[in-house]
Amino acid sequence: MENQVKKTGREAIMYLVFGVLTTLVSWVVRFGILWPGKAIFSIEDELSVQYTVLFTVASVISWICAVLFAFFTNRAFVFKDADKKANIWVQMAEFFGGRLATFVLFEWLLNLGVVLALGAVLPEQMEILTLDITPYRGAGIELCAMGIASVCNIVANYIIGKFLVFKKAKKTENE
Repeated sequence: MENQVKKTGREAIMYLVFGVLTTLVSWVVRFGILWPGKAIFSIEDELSVQYTVLFTVASVISWICAVLFAFFTNRAFVFKDADKKANIWVQMAEFFGGRLATFVLFEWLLNLGVVLALGAVLPEQMEILTLDITPYRGAGIELCAMGIASVCNIVANYIIGKFLVFKKAKKTENE
């Protein structure tokens, strides 16, 4: 029992470490596209069609990069008890399917839920976050929203990875 607790603790710590690294990959890629993209295409209005297209492209590319990073790190370093005989392509399809579901959750929280809720609940505090401290106005709101959405995303992805994708091998009668 004590050995299982140690394994679970190690797994949770490794998942958090790689979850944070995956989130950083996502953020770096997303903002690495958004901020220069705004300058390159001279986008000044975050409500414009051009910004929406840029934001969507940045979201999709950052998601693909993060999911690939997460799949290989989870498979290699996190879920050590997973069935080693499982087909990698099946696991990858399940992993991408789970991540697609949490991508929709993340984008919903980011675009609709969190940003609107933060603005409604803390209007005075949100004014501070819209100062021109970054290459474009409103970045502080997006950063806060991404932080909250990312925590929800990490928890949901752990559950999917542990119980759906990287399952333990089924024991046979001889074992």
